[in-house]
Amino acid sequence: MRAREKKVPSVTESGQLRLFTVEQVATLCKVSVKTVYRAISEGRLRASQLGVGAAYRIRLEDIEDWIDGSTVRTGAPQNARRLHMKVAPCPSRDSGSRSAEGRLFVPDEMDRRA
Repeated sequence: MRAREKKVPSVTESGQLRLFTVEQVATLCKVSVKTVYRAISEGRLRASQLGVGAAYRIRLEDIEDWIDGSTVRTGAPQNARRLHMKVAPCPSRDSGSRSAEGRLFVPDEMDRRA
């Protein structure tokens, strides 16, 4: 009679590792499959290819990291450029024939026609 072998639970049975497909990640995050592939190719979402030419598999922790890294902060966006414009009196090009108020004057060095 054989001695009883103790069955060791596999990684998937123990719940220690959960892998998702690209399609499952897209469904879970309510985005398109293309968005998930783009995030993988740009390095924003970590994924594993288990074999040559195999489909990607993504860990739950990596999905959570992707979501945390994509969180938009409230207030002004960090990468938004602010335009600083100074209002200055407009020079009258046609000395007094019409009011310069409400007209845009472009300096000669910025004129495309020059």
